[in-house]
Amino acid sequence: MSCVGEQLRTAREKSGLTIQQVAESLKLKQDQIIGLEMGDYTVFPAPVYAFGSMRSYATLLKLDPAPLAAAMKKEMAGNSSISAAPSAPSIPEIISSSTENNGDFSPNQSSKLTWRLTLVWKVVLPLGLFLLLMIGGIWAYNLWRSYEGRDPLITLGPGYYEGSTQYEQEMPETLPLPPIN
Repeated sequence: MSCVGEQLRTAREKSGLTIQQVAESLKLKQDQIIGLEMGDYTVFPAPVYAFGSMRSYATLLKLDPAPLAAAMKKEMAGNSSISAAPSAPSIPEIISSSTENNGDFSPNQSSKLTWRLTLVWKVVLPLGLFLLLMIGGIWAYNLWRSYEGRDPLITLGPGYYEGSTQYEQEMPETLPLPPIN
């Protein structure tokens, strides 16, 4: 375990915070908090994220982040293979032992589900509605354009009145012309 990680872990335990509470407060994954405490920075995509997360973590615990950052930099420089596994228990073992849900916690399943629901509600649904509106607008525009150039009186036919009774249908009557002014 690293010097920086030990300081963070002891400060967290003194303040009475759990790994889950710290992760929620800092908006980080529990794996990343455990990685910081164990000195395993491979859980971060790049060292800059590890430094930033460590600074946020130290600030949350009311520690001075400057000396911790210097010590972390020395640890990272001294450890040429950051991807080497630490001698402490693995991260999944610590997560399973630190959960309070009797082993029901599965961070991968819940985060994947949350990501998928977010994708559906914030991306796919608005795009689908946008496409639906665009298709409806194009259809309505084409319908309007098809009727725009047509003569509306073309379907009227001759000016004959055909009544509803048998007598009126046999004797078509010419409609009167409108008066000329």
